[in-house]
This record gives sequence, C-alpha cells and structure tokens, in this order.
Amino acid sequence: MSRKRIVYNMGETPAPGTSQQATHPALRGSDTGVPRSDPFLTLDDTGLALREAAIARTNELRRQANDESDWAAIGRFHGPQVGDLVLELTRASWSRDPKLRSMGFGYLIGVSTGRDETHYVQYGPNPDDVCEWQNCMFIRVPAEALGGLS
Repeated sequence: MSRKRIVYNMGETPAPGTSQQATHPALRGSDTGVPRSDPFLTLDDTGLALREAAIARTNELRRQANDESDWAAIGRFHGPQVGDLVLELTRASWSRDPKLRSMGFGYLIGVSTGRDETHYVQYGPNPDDVCEWQNCMFIRVPAEALGGLS
C-alpha cells in the first residue's frame, strides 16, 4: 500500500499541505509505522514536552561529547539503524517550528537508497505518523537522553 507523506528535503521546506507519493527502489525496513505507546511519541502537550526535553538532552550530550573529543561517546550517535530512536540534525533539531521538530524525532523505520537517500521516521503513536526525509542527517538518541523523562 503506498501512502502520501510529507517530504522534507535538506535545504527546502515544502509548502504546508504538500506531499509526495512515496517511492523506494531499495528499501531497508518499512515505510509504514506500527502502533506505539512510548510517552514521548504522543502528540499531546505532555508528549511534546517530553520530546522537547529528549531533543535538548540529546543535543547537550552530543555537544558535550564533541567538546571533550570523546570518540567513544561521539560514536554512539552515528550510524543509526532501522529500529533506533533518532533525531534529524539538518533541520528538525534546530528548528523553531514545533511541527517540524516533532517530525524529526522518532523511530527510524526504513531507509531507501536510490537517487536520493530517504529515511522514514515514525514520529507519533499511530502507524500513519510517518515522515519521509530526503538527503538529511540522523543521529541515534542515546538511552541516557531519555532517563527520567516519563
């Protein structure tokens, strides 16, 4: 089943309400989410506040690892795999747009390689809460970024 998804391409923000038909020549994982009950993936005010705290903590841990040139700590952020909790760095991590920020934090459910590398991120509790990101950079969210958030 193909679905329409909002597509964020590094350097471009589509007009509100625009979407693109999903195509994926070499897909690892899926472009369809699953029901999830993680408290930081709910799209209500409480869930969004938890998500913001996790994003801030992830950015803080990453900055700390880089400042200290701690290569082991830096390495845990790189190379996210399907199933990992991720944060998109090129736009969502630093955006002031709460909708964009919320869609750049979630579970990596699929990666498609083709002309443009595409990442599918489930950002909410429903299987349809999936954002398609093209040519962007993702990092793993380390477990300690979530410690004490629920």
